[in-house]
Amino acid sequence: LQIAFGIFKKKFKLNEIVDCQVEEFQLARYWGYGIRFGADKSIGYVAKGGRGIRIILKQGRPYFFTTDRPEQLLAAIKQEIAKS
Repeated sequence: LQIAFGIFKKKFKLNEIVDCQVEEFQLARYWGYGIRFGADKSIGYVAKGGRGIRIILKQGRPYFFTTDRPEQLLAAIKQEIAKS
């Protein structure tokens, strides 16, 4: 899985992902847009407000990124995790 904000990219191996879920972007958590450290110790790749996906990893910080179709993307990620 790869997420990006402009030229900055982050890759995850599917076997590193413990859980993922859809949630609303909270401006108070990330204090703006861009690549941000959240008040909850997560790292956000936030292009705009709205809904996104939070990824929980076996090690390291959780990641959150916004997307136009979070439910569809979540289903695809979970399907790929189940395969591996």
